Amino acid sequence: MATEKEAIAFVKRVANRASQRSSYRATFVALRPLVEGALAAGYSMKTTWETLRAEGKLTMTYETFRVHCRKAGLASGAQEPAPVRAPAEKLTQLAPAKPASTFQRPDERASAFRHNPVPQKSEIYG
Repeated sequence: MATEKEAIAFVKRVANRASQRSSYRATFVALRPLVEGALAAGYSMKTTWETLRAEGKLTMTYETFRVHCRKAGLASGAQEPAPVRAPAEKLTQLAPAKPASTFQRPDERASAFRHNPVPQKSEIYG
């Protein structure tokens, strides 16, 4: 059984942890425009975290920073450019696609075995 002093110490530890987490969240929300700008400019998440930490704006660990970025939808870093599409006139010059294989649906295949989850009485008793 825990003594009253141990219980009070436990509650204080939990309360400190919760306030620390909420302070990290508040810090990230305040710095989010700065983080978004750095990631959009092409800087990596690690470089952004290191810079903010060196400037004294962040005290959280890199893993915590990554969690906040992922929850904010910033985890992918710099966005990849959209794929380049061929002009419409070149599309008519392309050869038609050949089928990769002669795929048959499962019900079209000929097989000797067919699973019947509920057997018929004539199959059981002959």
